[in-house]
Amino acid sequence: MKVRLLSCAKINLDLKVLGKKTNGLHQIESNMQFIDLSDEIIIDLNVSSYQLDIDGIIDCSEADNLVSKAHRALQNEANRDLACKIIIKKNIPLQSGLGGGSSNAATVLLALNKLFKLTLTPEKLIKIGHELGSDVPFFIRGHSGLVFGTGELFEPKKYPSKDFSLLIPDVKSSTKDLFNKLDQQKNITRLSSVNNFESVFFKKYGSIKSILDNLDIKSTIFLSGTGSTLFFEDQGFTNLDKIAEKIPPNWRSFKCKALQYSPIYKQWGVAKR
Repeated sequence: MKVRLLSCAKINLDLKVLGKKTNGLHQIESNMQFIDLSDEIIIDLNVSSYQLDIDGIIDCSEADNLVSKAHRALQNEANRDLACKIIIKKNIPLQSGLGGGSSNAATVLLALNKLFKLTLTPEKLIKIGHELGSDVPFFIRGHSGLVFGTGELFEPKKYPSKDFSLLIPDVKSSTKDLFNKLDQQKNITRLSSVNNFESVFFKKYGSIKSILDNLDIKSTIFLSGTGSTLFFEDQGFTNLDKIAEKIPPNWRSFKCKALQYSPIYKQWGVAKR
C-alpha cells in the first residue's frame, strides 16, 4: 500500500512572546494561517523496516529528522513495529519560519495512525506532537487559528481569503538563537511589533532590511515565525511581479494563497480544539 500526501506550510500573522516558564519553554500567542506551499510525502507500507528518503536539502541526520522522531514516538506509544518507507519531496525552505519540519512530522503521525489502524485519539496525537515541537500540534489539528500556551492550546478561527507573496532570504534563521536574543531584552511582553522577533531578526540581518527598503514594496511586510520568511498581502500577486527583477538571485519567492484547513485535515480531520 502506498499513499501520497501534501504537507503544507504556515505563516504567523502575528507572534507575541508572553514570557518564559521555569522549564525553559516560552509562552506565546500567535494567529497562524495555513498556505498552499507544500512538501509531498509518500508513505509505502510494502517494506520490512523503517526507511526515510528525502529529496531536497536537509540539515540533519536521518535519526535527528523530526519525521524519524515522530515515527519512533508513535512506535513507542503503540508498542509495535511500524515498518514503512517515507519519501519527502521538499519544497518548503528549511529554517524559514514556515514550519516545514513540524508539518512533515504531524502529517506522518496522522497518516501512520490511520494506515496502521492504531486508533490513537486526537488528544494523544497532539500530546505526542507537542513533545516533538511547539508547532506540531497546530499541524495535527489542521485548522488555521490562534495558538497559545507553549503551542498546545488552540482556538480555531476563520481568516479572510488572501493572496500572500513570500520572500525567503538566503539565511537559515535559528529559532533557539533568536529566542535567546529576545530573552536578553527587558519587558518582552511590551514589544509593540506585530511579531516580537522582528527587532532581533533585523538587528542580526541588517542587510536584509536594506534590501527590502530598496525593493520599495507597497505593502506592509511581516516576518513569519523567527524568520527568515518575509511576507506581504498581494492580491493577484501584482506587487511581486513588479519587483521580480530586483529580488536578489539567491533569494526565493513564492506566490501563496491562504488556506482555512490543511489538505490532510479534509482527509483525516482531527481536532477543532
